[in-house]
Amino acid sequence: MQSYSRKEVAKILKITDRTVWFYTEQGCVKPEIDNPKGKGTTRLYSAKNIMEIAVARKLAEHGLKLEVIRQIMNMPRILAARDNFDPWNPTAQKAEAEGRRYFLDIFDPTTDKGRLFVYGSNPDEPTDQVSETRAGRKEIPFEVRIVIDLTRIREKIRTLLN
Repeated sequence: MQSYSRKEVAKILKITDRTVWFYTEQGCVKPEIDNPKGKGTTRLYSAKNIMEIAVARKLAEHGLKLEVIRQIMNMPRILAARDNFDPWNPTAQKAEAEGRRYFLDIFDPTTDKGRLFVYGSNPDEPTDQVSETRAGRKEIPFEVRIVIDLTRIREKIRTLLN
């Protein structure tokens, strides 16, 4: 498994190494390869971690506060779907080659009624219909909806890592 230093991750994602450090320190991302504690130690990140940081950045771009981002990144549903965050996941690559796309869909993330879904859609399925049906939101109004295209992020990271 390839490992990346904080500076390498920052260069790949075109962010500062302080941003990588910040998301790690705040508990949004846990370095998968090596996560030593203490001054002068070097954390090593995986390609999956790079994807996680990219998703956290997307959430921040949508205006979510750090506390909400940390909660989302540590939700059991996200943790269970971590294999989908691996840019080299062969199952995801095969499905994407067949036109399937993966999404992180969040409804009302800053309220008690918030819901989060990680799902795949087939090329012939309208994305909105699939996610709203799964969320049970056809009848229930929502104020904020954030959809993050995990496939697009994964493709971008694969390109950057090659």
